[in-house]
Amino acid sequence: MIQSNYIKTFGIAAYHTFFDSGKCNCLHFVPNHNTDKIFKKFGFKMNPFSNGFDLYSNTKSSLSDLFNYITQTTQQNYFEFDIKCSNPNFILFTTLPINWIGAVTYSSQDPKNLNNEGKIVLNQTLENKPVSTHFGHLKIYFEDILKEQPSGNAALFEINFTARATQWQYYFINRNAVQLNNPSITEKENIQFDGPKM
Repeated sequence: MIQSNYIKTFGIAAYHTFFDSGKCNCLHFVPNHNTDKIFKKFGFKMNPFSNGFDLYSNTKSSLSDLFNYITQTTQQNYFEFDIKCSNPNFILFTTLPINWIGAVTYSSQDPKNLNNEGKIVLNQTLENKPVSTHFGHLKIYFEDILKEQPSGNAALFEINFTARATQWQYYFINRNAVQLNNPSITEKENIQFDGPKM
């Protein structure tokens, strides 16, 4: 009988204020060539979900021993992922520079802060590249994963995007004999509309 010892190593999730759910479902994390080789050689499994993934390791030793061994044998002390975006309009509704060409990068070595759920929010860096094959890149360093281990929890990382601010002007032209008294636009979300101007 084969026994598996899968334990959650870390998780990453992307959020965006543009979407009603808050979850950014159009970003996909793909291990780069070296990380993919490490996953296959050392028995890591990715469990994807709508806005990110959890990474599990299959080891009988401690995570610290496993990471030390990986670093010694591969000379690499991080996991790296290419971020692909499946929405071609992403830059139009996201607060990124309109004419910017490049890649968005995140590193666990550059955390912004801890949010109220204990997730480590990662800082965003914009790399200018004339040609970029991917939307972005993510590096999660072994030492940053291990920082969370004493608490008994897997490290949880978070990426956040904000919707681009937009301004709409609505014009109502009343061509009917019906008198309009205080027309207004109401919204069920927390968007505020200014009152009518006559």
